[in-house]
Amino acid sequence: PTYVEGYYWIDPNLGSISDAVQVYCSKPGCSCVECEVPATTEQKTWPRRGDQAFTEFGYDLQCSVPADQLGLLRLLSSDSHQLFTYYGSSSAKVEFIGADGEELTLEDSSLRKMKMSNSRIDYTLNGDPEWFPLADFVPTEDKFGFEFGRACFCNDLP
Repeated sequence: PTYVEGYYWIDPNLGSISDAVQVYCSKPGCSCVECEVPATTEQKTWPRRGDQAFTEFGYDLQCSVPADQLGLLRLLSSDSHQLFTYYGSSSAKVEFIGADGEELTLEDSSLRKMKMSNSRIDYTLNGDPEWFPLADFVPTEDKFGFEFGRACFCNDLP
């Protein structure tokens, strides 16, 4: 069959179809989940204190997939990636916290930083499926904006 990019319903635990989850398939072998963030991600001044993680501002970063299905999606995947866009100073340092609670830094060889302009930085994070979707981030500025991209879980297809 011909592959068509788009939204699909999958059931990683192969149980009842009543707990199937909607994912976006960007290429064969990749299932991407949407992560919800606050409605406003534009650049603004946030109530930040020191090295405070974003969720400590009182916001929650949720994923559209229940934890049990997400866990199986991770187990069935050999690789994962997620895009994070930061709006602020081009010299800002952002630390990331993976789904496993571990800090991910740009010193990790699987993380890439692409500067797009003076006020926008795109980070492409690749690696262990246990890291994704990102659970949190620690900004180093008070005024910033951000966007979380889909967290994609991929397999090498024959």
